[in-house]
Amino acid sequence: MDTEAMQDSGVEWIGAIQQGWRVKRLKYLTVSIKDGTHGSFERIAEGIPLLSAKNIKNGEIFISNDESTISEDDYRAINANGNLKHGDLLLTIVGSIGRVAIYNSKLKAAFQRSVAMLRVSYELENKYLFHLVQSDFFQNQLNSNTKKNIQGGIYLNDLSKLHVIYPPLSEQQAITQYLDQRCGKLDAIIAIKQQQIKTLDALRQSIIYHAVTKSLDDSLPLLDSGVEWLGDIPQGWKQYRIKDVAELSPNYSGNKPEPDELCTVIPMESVSVKGNIDISNLELYENITNGLTFFENGDVIFAKITPCMENGKGAYVTNIPTRYAFGSTEFHVLRSGYKLNGKFLYYYTYNSAFRDYAAVNMTGAAGQKRVSTNFLKYTIIYLPDIGEQQRIADHLDYETQRLNNLKVNLSQQISTLQAYKKALIYECVTGKKRIKADTLKAG
Repeated sequence: MDTEAMQDSGVEWIGAIQQGWRVKRLKYLTVSIKDGTHGSFERIAEGIPLLSAKNIKNGEIFISNDESTISEDDYRAINANGNLKHGDLLLTIVGSIGRVAIYNSKLKAAFQRSVAMLRVSYELENKYLFHLVQSDFFQNQLNSNTKKNIQGGIYLNDLSKLHVIYPPLSEQQAITQYLDQRCGKLDAIIAIKQQQIKTLDALRQSIIYHAVTKSLDDSLPLLDSGVEWLGDIPQGWKQYRIKDVAELSPNYSGNKPEPDELCTVIPMESVSVKGNIDISNLELYENITNGLTFFENGDVIFAKITPCMENGKGAYVTNIPTRYAFGSTEFHVLRSGYKLNGKFLYYYTYNSAFRDYAAVNMTGAAGQKRVSTNFLKYTIIYLPDIGEQQRIADHLDYETQRLNNLKVNLSQQISTLQAYKKALIYECVTGKKRIKADTLKAG
C-alpha cells in the first residue's frame, strides 16, 4: 500500500484505509436498491425488454430479439419496482450471484427478480461502484455476509448492509478512467484468445470431418456418395448401413454382473463434449437403479437427446475400471463388428456433418427431441479397409490432442490475465494502488 497517511476505517475487518477515503454501507450510498418484478408475462412482439440474470455477462448486458418482453401497460404497472434508467447498475442476486453491468441505454427496459438494481447517490460514481462490485473486497462480502433465500438468491436487506470503500469523487473518476483503460486492454487481449479457442474448436471439427469422410490421402479420387449430407467420398470406400457393421444396444460380452460386483456409473454430466468420461463413481451392481443403459470398454456411447447430441456428447469407452458401466438412458450404445474400428465409429458419429444430419431427423416434442434407434440403424456409413480406419483414428487422436494442448495453453493465459485484472481492480478500489489525475497524465 502507498505510504501516505492512513486512518482507521471504523470497521474492524477492513482496518486502516487511505486518508480521505471513507467506508459506508451500500444502502447509504444509493438512492435505490430494488429487485425486479415478480410478475409472469407472456412474450409480446415489439415489446419492452424484461431482463434477467442471463442477460448479464462479462460486465455487459446482452439483449437479443428472443428475450422476454412486456407491453407498455405492464411497464407502467411495475413502474415503482421494475424499470431502469440510464446509468443504473444491475447485479445478479440469484444463480451466479455477483455479476454486474451498467445499463447504458436510454431505451425503456424492466428487470426480473433474479437481478437487483443499484442507483448511486451523489457520493459515488456509478462506474466506480461497477468496478468495486467486481473486486474481491465486495465479492467476498457477497459470499460470506449474505444468507440465501428459498430460490438460492440473496436478500436485498443483506445486500444493502455490505460495505463500500471509496475516495473523493475526483479520485473515483481517476480510478474509473484508469481501470477503464487498463481493463479494456486486458479484455481485448482475452477476447482475442477466446476467439483463438473457438478457431481451434472449428479446426478440430474440420479435421475430423475431412478424415472420416474424405480420408487422409487427398490424392484419392472422390466419387459422389449419393448421400446429400456426406457429399463426395473416396474411391474404394464401401457403403454400409450402421446396423450392418455395428450392434446397437448390445448385451453383456460376459456373464451378468453379480450383486456384489462393482460397476462404473456414468450419468450424462460425466461425459464431456470432447469425449472424456469421469469414471470415479463406482457402485455395487445391486445398488444400481434398474433401467440404466449398459455399456463396456470398446463400446461407443452417443447422446440421443437435445441439446446433448448437438453439443457432441459421446465417447469411445476405453478406460472404465470395471467390467461393466451403467449410464443415462439418454445414451445410444454401439458396438463395432469386425469390419469397423470402434474409435473410427466414434469419430464418425462425432463429426459435425453427422450430428447436423441427426439433428434434422430427431423426433419428439420440442425440448425433448431424440435421435431414434432406427435412425442410427439405417444411416449410411462409408468405410475404408480396417487398417486405414485405424490409421485415421490414430491420426485424429494425435491431432485432437495437439489442438487440445493449444487450447489448454490459451486457457491458462486467459486465467492469468483474468487474475491480473482482478488483482488490479482490488488494489485500485481499496487504495493499495493510488490512482490520481497525475497518475493518468504519467501514463
